[in-house]
Amino acid sequence: MNPLRERAWWLIRQRPTFTLNDLLTTLCDGSEKNAYTSLMKYVGLLERVGVLVRLKRREPGTSTLSRGRVIWRMVQDLGRLAPVARYADTIIYDPNSKTELTAELLAVMVSKQSALPEKAQRIRDARQAVVSAINQIKLKERCFSKRAVIRFLEEAHAGRVSAELVAHLSMALSPNGARVTSSVPGIPSRRTLERWVRSKDLSPKSHTRDREVAPWMLKALQIRRRIPHATYTGIHERLVKGWNSEWGEPISQSALRRFLRNQLQSVPLSKARQAEAQAMSGGRVQ
Repeated sequence: MNPLRERAWWLIRQRPTFTLNDLLTTLCDGSEKNAYTSLMKYVGLLERVGVLVRLKRREPGTSTLSRGRVIWRMVQDLGRLAPVARYADTIIYDPNSKTELTAELLAVMVSKQSALPEKAQRIRDARQAVVSAINQIKLKERCFSKRAVIRFLEEAHAGRVSAELVAHLSMALSPNGARVTSSVPGIPSRRTLERWVRSKDLSPKSHTRDREVAPWMLKALQIRRRIPHATYTGIHERLVKGWNSEWGEPISQSALRRFLRNQLQSVPLSKARQAEAQAMSGGRVQ
C-alpha cells in the first residue's frame, strides 16, 4: 500500500470537503515522488466508483486564468482501512469489506445502509457528525483519539460548541439509540465517544435486532414494581426463586441488569407496553 495514499485516506475521512491542494499541502513535505500524479489518480478512482463526489462549486485558484480548484466530498465512508488501487491504478480494492469496488456494487452497499428506519438514520448521522467534530480536533491538534475526545468534552461542558452540534448530541443520545452514561444531560460519556470513534457502524443497536418479550421479563418487571428500591441482586434472587422450569435455564444477574437498565428499549413498543401494563396491574405470568 502507498503510504501517501494511506495518509490521504485518513485526511479525506476527517474533512467534510477537500481539494487536491489540501492533500498536497497537508501531507507532503517535498520528499515524495510524483505526489501530485499519485494523489490525482487515487482521488479520481475513488470518484469513479462513487466513494467521492465532485461538487459543482470550486475553490478560487491562485492564477487569474484558473478555473478554480475542484472540491470533493466523501459520500461513502468505507471504513478505517484505506482503499487500495490495483492493476496499474484501474481497480479499487476495499480491505474493509474485502471486495473490489465498482460503482454498481457501491450503490448496492449504500442502498442496504439506507434501508434503516428513518429515525435510526438520523441517530446514525448525528453520531457521525459528532465523530467528525472529534476528528477535526484530532487533525487540528495532531493528537490521538483519546485526547481529542477529552478536548471535545471540555468544549461541550463549557458550552463552546455550536447549536447545530448540540442538536446532533441530543439526537445521538436518543432513547432509541445509545444508553446515556454521562452525568451531564445531553453529553455522552468519554467511554461512549471513544466507542463511536472506533466503530465502523454507528447505527443504533436497538434497530439491529428485534427482541421477544420472554416470561421472565414480565416477572422481573412485576418484582421491580412491587419493590421499587430492590437491588439487582434482590430482584434476581426473587426471580430465580419463582422461576418456571418451562422458561429454560435461569438467567444470570448480568442479563437481568442489562434488561432492566437499557435492553427493554429494544423490545417492540407494543409488547413493551403490554409488559408494563401487566406488571402494573399485577398480572400473573404463567
